[in-house]
Amino acid sequence: MRESWTEITLGKSKSGWLPWLEITELRIPQISISPYTECVFKNIMAFELFYYPTDTKLCHYADMMDRLIDTTEDVDLLVEKEIIINRLSDAELVVKMFNGICKDITLTPPYTEVIRQMKAHYRQPWNRWKTTLKRTYFSDIWTSTASFAVVFILILTIIQAVCSILQIK
Repeated sequence: MRESWTEITLGKSKSGWLPWLEITELRIPQISISPYTECVFKNIMAFELFYYPTDTKLCHYADMMDRLIDTTEDVDLLVEKEIIINRLSDAELVVKMFNGICKDITLTPPYTEVIRQMKAHYRQPWNRWKTTLKRTYFSDIWTSTASFAVVFILILTIIQAVCSILQIK
């Protein structure tokens, strides 16, 4: 998720549970994960699929989270952004929960276009380069300051070299 250069933020959707993408910002409604969340989710999902098969908001939300969360780093990022409130002992449990919650459920997600846009955005090399640059050289104030200092010294060195060459002639 970090490599996509898509800013993930906490947001309230106009349609309730469904996330939405605005340019490079994916807004996801907040969720609290407790030891009972998986059981509650599965029961509500079964209810939705049986009684409201054309309006399965929680099923789509769970499917989207399943697609977003692959590693504990993804969970940590969502916890950092306050999208997930993790009341479990380990982020790995959240990964396992979301990766198994939509098992044997076939959905036609209404946010297929959102996922397609995110993937297309990530495939552009410039966006990956910006993410790497930001994460490597501008992750905090000290690395940013050091990076600017190095570039400044490099520019001064080049100017000095050019002046020395011009002075020799």
